Amino acid sequence: MGGATNVKVGVRPEKISIGATNASTPPGHNALRGQVRVSTFTGVGNQYLVDTSSDVEVTVYAQNIGQESAPRSGENVTLTWPVEHTFAVRPMVGARGRDEEPSKGE
Repeated sequence: MGGATNVKVGVRPEKISIGATNASTPPGHNALRGQVRVSTFTGVGNQYLVDTSSDVEVTVYAQNIGQESAPRSGENVTLTWPVEHTFAVRPMVGARGRDEEPSKGE
């Protein structure tokens, strides 16, 4: 077979669970470890910006249902989500023929 191929994946922010770093990953789930950079209360929930150990920023939306304490900025966390909520993302090809990230306005 040929060489390795880079694949970009996505998951909707509301499908991600945020928990303590020592939380175990349930069977059939993906996981990333990271640190909460920003924790914002939005009224009906919380929005988190998490810097992951793989240098990817992940946004998480968690409904405020009052069952657990909300992680604060600076806390280390584990992000988990069911594998079926992971989807492939087609990379954008720029003018130089390389994969590029979408601009902030897109």
